[in-house]
Amino acid sequence: MGFKADRDKARSLMRIMRIKTIYCKPRTSVIDPARYKYSYFLHNLSIVRSNQVWALDITYVPMPRGFMYLLVIMDLHSRHVVRKI
Repeated sequence: MGFKADRDKARSLMRIMRIKTIYCKPRTSVIDPARYKYSYFLHNLSIVRSNQVWALDITYVPMPRGFMYLLVIMDLHSRHVVRKI
């Protein structure tokens, strides 16, 4: 009909009408079957002292304005968190 509206106007009208966009969510935990799966190398290792084996985990954390990643390094013997980044 020839009306011009920018992104902010469309967003505010969508908020008033209580409609939301539909989009694909991130698929961060989906395994690709074509890729090689590495075996667990520590299954025969007995962990007997601290600082012998460290493990790390990267986690996606949604925030009110965007997202952030949390990286935790942990000692597997004592279960002590060595570092959070």
